[in-house]
Amino acid sequence: MDITLFDFELPPSYIAQEPLKKRDDSKLMILDRKTGLVEHKKFFQIIDYLKPDDLLVLNDSKVVPVRLVGYKKKTGGKVEVLLIKSVSGYLWQVLLKPGRRTPPGTEIIFSSQLKGMVIGKDEKEGVYLLEIQVKGNFREILGKIGKMPTPPYIEG
Repeated sequence: MDITLFDFELPPSYIAQEPLKKRDDSKLMILDRKTGLVEHKKFFQIIDYLKPDDLLVLNDSKVVPVRLVGYKKKTGGKVEVLLIKSVSGYLWQVLLKPGRRTPPGTEIIFSSQLKGMVIGKDEKEGVYLLEIQVKGNFREILGKIGKMPTPPYIEG
């Protein structure tokens, strides 16, 4: 498959920087599979297209504030950490910034309740391994000090 076929230009003005106040005012594209006709509607109009036997699956997932900013205990240098995946317990795959200047053995302080130790790098996955040390409820602490990870095209 030639993935370049999926490349396209998207003007920055087409990218929402924040959600709509009324979420059901978001855009809805309707495709009539029999005729190929495409209609552009608002999401609240979806009820006009649903039939009694249709199944509507809603994505109720939430973004967790897994971007952490801390400092190296030894040097005081700033470190940004993006928690990617829990490997086991408090061992996480993470992205580090600056990665090259944060070698294994580096202790990172995020708050009085949360710190981490860089254990190593998973070269195959391209991520670092960070052992989290927490005093209290990890999710609650993340909720207080973590930041939402946003793609680079969303202005912060």
